[in-house]
Amino acid sequence: MSDNYESFDRTEIHIPHSISIKVIGVGSGGINAVAGMLSQLKDIGSWKTEFWAIDTDIETLEKTSIPNCLTLGDKSEWSNSIACAIEDPHLVIVYIIGGMGGEQGIDAMIEVAKVSKEMGALTISVVTRPFSFEGIERYKRASIGIDRLVSQVDTIIAISNDKSLQESDNSISSKAAFALADNIMLGAINCVASVVQIPGMVHVDFADVRSVLADAGLAYFGIGKGEGESRARDAALQVIDSPLVESSIKGARGVVMTVTGGADMTLMELTTAADTIYEVVDPNANIIFGAVVDESMEGKIQVSIIATGFGESISQIE
Repeated sequence: MSDNYESFDRTEIHIPHSISIKVIGVGSGGINAVAGMLSQLKDIGSWKTEFWAIDTDIETLEKTSIPNCLTLGDKSEWSNSIACAIEDPHLVIVYIIGGMGGEQGIDAMIEVAKVSKEMGALTISVVTRPFSFEGIERYKRASIGIDRLVSQVDTIIAISNDKSLQESDNSISSKAAFALADNIMLGAINCVASVVQIPGMVHVDFADVRSVLADAGLAYFGIGKGEGESRARDAALQVIDSPLVESSIKGARGVVMTVTGGADMTLMELTTAADTIYEVVDPNANIIFGAVVDESMEGKIQVSIIATGFGESISQIE
């Protein structure tokens, strides 16, 4: 298993109280992913986030542990139903989580994205591509579906299920392998929320974050953690090589970057982490940088980024 994800403790994630976030799992794959996230959290209440499950199958929704559920009936009514679930036209962020490959699930994610953007929310989607053993037709359908979805969301992060197997040792359980993808989703949510809302050494406005993520298309997400004398650089290097995301940070023209550490984190370490990232992105990249002090991170530094501005079709990323 990659050190990137062994070193990342999911229970350390905290969503700021003042930010408005909805995490919506669409279809069976998305619902399972969101339920997996919830099972990893010690204190769900600390997130101050609404978790939703949306599906056309009532039985699937009856079995889920996700607190808010919406059954989609006739397609002609989907838009109104989704708008009622999203409800607040002043939402800051809506995350759409789903597995690609099923045609109806893709249609539902696209409709959720469309409604979300029309209501003014920054709309970010995190999706997984099917395993290759699920068949070439399902894999091709997923590629087409992802390209359809990218035109409806602000930002999309694509995760490869096949790569999750490649990065895991042969003894890892299927549950643990899927948890790696859930881990990326959790980290992506926290990266944006913390850089906007948690008071820290370096603080930025949401407008700056929106300037990087709005209508950005394909995105890269990476997270890393370091300890010891070279902890800042080690964490940044882990970020550059995220094993499960289908894109690359190299040449990115927009970056949201968060550095989190204890009270012992120094200005020089912030500079080191930032410089390591600067070396691989576009020289003229718009970089939004936030630094957060977390007492529980004493002796450690965590770096997370969402990078955009690649200008290519996701179906071309293999």
